[in-house]
Amino acid sequence: MSEPIHCFLDESGDPHFPAGESGRSTYYVLAAVIVADGKLDVVREQADAIRREHYGDGEMKAGKRSRRRDAERRRAVIEALVGLDVSFAAISVDKSALLDDGPLAKWKRSFLKYTARQLLRRLYGSHDNVRVVADEYGRANYQAEFDRYVRARLGLFAGGSDFAFGDSATEPLIQVADFVAGTVLRAQRDRTDEDRALLGLLRPRLHTYMAWPTVFPPVEPPRRAGEQAARDQAVRDLALNAAARYLDANRDSADPVTVARVVSLDRLFFAAQFDEASSFVHADELTRQIAELGLQGVNLSPRWLGANVIGPLRDEGVVISGSSQGYAIPYRADDLDAHARDVKLKAIPMLRRLARYRQDLSIRSAGTVDLLDANDLAELKRLVEALDELPDTNSP
Repeated sequence: MSEPIHCFLDESGDPHFPAGESGRSTYYVLAAVIVADGKLDVVREQADAIRREHYGDGEMKAGKRSRRRDAERRRAVIEALVGLDVSFAAISVDKSALLDDGPLAKWKRSFLKYTARQLLRRLYGSHDNVRVVADEYGRANYQAEFDRYVRARLGLFAGGSDFAFGDSATEPLIQVADFVAGTVLRAQRDRTDEDRALLGLLRPRLHTYMAWPTVFPPVEPPRRAGEQAARDQAVRDLALNAAARYLDANRDSADPVTVARVVSLDRLFFAAQFDEASSFVHADELTRQIAELGLQGVNLSPRWLGANVIGPLRDEGVVISGSSQGYAIPYRADDLDAHARDVKLKAIPMLRRLARYRQDLSIRSAGTVDLLDANDLAELKRLVEALDELPDTNSP
């Protein structure tokens, strides 16, 4: 049995419908704080010290106000929280994208259970020793019902694993989960530069971010007129729709490699929407995130990521640009142009070298040996022959 992992859950928003009416929230966010057993006591004390510094005797919450002093405090708290030796996870539900008369909207308990199931299954589908503590919600009979649902539907809680409800007033790590959930909700709901930037600060510790349903409001690129604006819009629409189709079709997959692809695509979307520093995600960051899931049969490395995650996603029609900075979901035509130039920089010289080897071998063998004569090299042969008709722009 592996070392126990502790997971503290809290929410922001409400599960009521219709969304946005009579004070109901448009988003519902469930967040988790994940801590290794050997670090639990130290991290809990550090979290409580952050609470005392910024909130005195009160609980640590993201708050509903937007005053400058409140924003400054939220930034200071987030900067302190990312210094904790923990991971964060969150699922953000756009309630306005769900049917008001659908089963999840009609039955509040079903909505809460389904949301928790999506997040917990992602985090602990392959872990055999997880201890979850969720903020108290509802009456005792509902808590017992929720407990039974989680255990039965997820099959997580065997061996040393457990699930329980706790009181946020006495558990600082539930308060941290509340703060993370509130930060995600504000960024999704208000979409101000300030709120998106604050959420972006969580990126170093954000183990998992899921947006559900697959609706991704894009970050507006710099305004450009005429034909360039039309190209930008076409690239954004293509990238968002292609990624949404893949996630909708594969979100529930239990296959470890498919899970790795979904996790990576979720992270690329998070960076594109909320990280003001860079929308690119380095391969090392993606492999670290996948490694934390403990997927079976996955041998992680940047090479494995390219061959088994990024490449197959592109083969499925998902538009992912790449550069020396990493991978990104393109939001402007320039992003895709940069990827095309990166491909040219790598592929064209390789093809020209291969063409030269082929030519030299043909000359040496008096035309009796063709390096690309094998049946499985037919496509490569056509590419090399087509390249022969183009001028070598790299030649002096």
